[in-house]
Amino acid sequence: MLWCTENGIFEGYGNGKFGPMDAVTREQLAAVLYRYTEKYLDMDASSRVVLKDVYRDYEKISRWAEDGMSWASATGLMEGYPDGTVRPRNGEKRSEIAAMFHRYCVNILDV
Repeated sequence: MLWCTENGIFEGYGNGKFGPMDAVTREQLAAVLYRYTEKYLDMDASSRVVLKDVYRDYEKISRWAEDGMSWASATGLMEGYPDGTVRPRNGEKRSEIAAMFHRYCVNILDV
């Protein structure tokens, strides 16, 4: 966590606190992968979608997570649900996290 914080990958809750035992939300995971790609890997992370054109519940995406969610959606890392929602504040299941990391390796890292 220290390295990620020092390198701008993790930002915490904005009050100096982190929740290491909290469930990771979809928007948190998207933001972390976006920052890691842009800041640490120094890769192009400029791909974007207009969130309101993609997800019915786009207004539930936190402002701080908009860039990450837009990028994750544009690159195919983040997929919405069949009902047109993205449910950004839902805790990710282990299977969803694994699927997103797999798509990250394939779509972004090309491995």
